[in-house]
Amino acid sequence: MIRALICDIYGTLLEVGPPPPLAETSWNFLWRSLVRGSPPPTLKEFSLAIEPLIAHHHALGRARGLVQPEVDWPALASQAFPPLQQLSPDEQTQFFQSHAFLSRTTRLAPEAADCLRTARTAGLLLGIASNAQACTRLELSQALAAENLNLNMFDPSLSFYSYEHGLAKPDPGVCDWFRPRLASRGLHPQEILMVGDREDNDIAPAAAAGWRTWLISHSPSSASSPHPWFSLQQWLMDNVIARPPILCEPSLQPVSLPPPYSP
Repeated sequence: MIRALICDIYGTLLEVGPPPPLAETSWNFLWRSLVRGSPPPTLKEFSLAIEPLIAHHHALGRARGLVQPEVDWPALASQAFPPLQQLSPDEQTQFFQSHAFLSRTTRLAPEAADCLRTARTAGLLLGIASNAQACTRLELSQALAAENLNLNMFDPSLSFYSYEHGLAKPDPGVCDWFRPRLASRGLHPQEILMVGDREDNDIAPAAAAGWRTWLISHSPSSASSPHPWFSLQQWLMDNVIARPPILCEPSLQPVSLPPPYSP
């Protein structure tokens, strides 16, 4: 029986689209308003300047034995562009959140809201396992709010945002982080369903940890495409909400029906 859903964010809960209209103009205004004296790079130049620092940080992490190190992206951006270090904490938050919203657009994936409501109706715990930065919470919060949902529906003690831990999926340390937290709830690995859009980052590591998995596929050849969240919602309704009760005879030990199929 599934008792918890752990969800990836980008490409799973959130659809990621191109930058908004006039992103470069807004970026120039943001830079001149907050950074002031320094001439603004383009959005592309800004990202490219940080890539060598990310590569160096990843190399150091792998030398320490991490499979997939994670970076604190704003900290590296401030190394690449020292004038950012002069901003106040509030100004830095404003700057990097604005940068995220100018770099891409996001929205809740179609039919994800209904599936999440169904999961809550079924009494399932909801958690997060995401390769993320500090801006991710705001992006997800705003997308959920557009569907009259909020981030509080995800249990904070079962929510992993990679930038807070220095490692990212598919590092096995992510599932290791969940293990004692799930055990404290009396949850066994086979009672966890990992929902993600990538075989390498989401599905394979979860399966290796003994979790069950559900791939949110965007491939035209997928049986559930273009309605992967609707397919998951239907599966939950058929196999969790409408699951027949455990059979029990007075003279027999309880007998559970076979577990539902894990796609």
